[in-house]
Amino acid sequence: MRHGQDNTTQTSMLQYLRSNHLFETLLGQHYPTPAVGTRRVYAGVKVPFLRWDSTMRFESPAFQESFLHAQARVAHVEVMDLVCAQMSWPLSRESYIKLGRLRWVFGAKLVRRDGETYWSTETAYGSATGGVVTRRRDVFHVHGSEYVARQHNALCCEALCFFTITGWSGVNVVVPGDSITYALGRWFQPHRTSIRRDKQHRPICPGPLNINHALWTYARSARARRALVKPNGSPTQSFVRQAKMFGNTPAEQRTCFLQESNNYLCIIEPHNILGRKNICPEFEVNSNQFDISTWLETVVVI
Repeated sequence: MRHGQDNTTQTSMLQYLRSNHLFETLLGQHYPTPAVGTRRVYAGVKVPFLRWDSTMRFESPAFQESFLHAQARVAHVEVMDLVCAQMSWPLSRESYIKLGRLRWVFGAKLVRRDGETYWSTETAYGSATGGVVTRRRDVFHVHGSEYVARQHNALCCEALCFFTITGWSGVNVVVPGDSITYALGRWFQPHRTSIRRDKQHRPICPGPLNINHALWTYARSARARRALVKPNGSPTQSFVRQAKMFGNTPAEQRTCFLQESNNYLCIIEPHNILGRKNICPEFEVNSNQFDISTWLETVVVI
């Protein structure tokens, strides 16, 4: 986005919001929304791209070092560790064997029980020939907040994929419906230039856009991901063997390695997703290329 000194963008946006609020209120008062019949919702993980079952050796290094997919570059062991932490199980060979008794389905789409639909794909959304872009990777507003540096921060993450685990009764774990569904995501954190928070604990964007925008950046873990990075900082053999997942050329692969070596990953239960964020990366200065270290969220202010 480019703005002049008079900041006509901000003025026009506020005028639009005032008019929109006024006419939406009048419309609701004089033309109430007619009641519509309920529709049947087929909840669950859709557009599957990977399945795990008891025929696989979850405790083997070869299985653990494999990555899920070119659009979900997360090692199998990283997913298992996240689930173990969620279940309060130790990160041990015995836990991995127990997880191997379950059935796993990974997909690019999630339909929640209330009918909300979420996507995490670069190629499978919509139809390219039907005028709909194929890329859609939702960013979520997650229930709760974290307290850092004497202020609360809202929770925000980008969807990498979704997965369902069934068969818990076989490992003596009681869960509703014998099934658990998670969203696998990558955390965001407030951008370093944002020093204030709004009432929802979002990082207020500095400068002329502060009134209705928030500024984010990808969160980075203090320790590099062992699936990608050796103790000396060089790529692991598992990365080298599966480098094609990270780019078509050595330069693309190196860039992706540097960008994702400290990803802060998470798994989230669908009921903790409060909604989608209208967020996109900023442009680099004097360029039409995206700067993925800076993400601008449009916040509707009435």
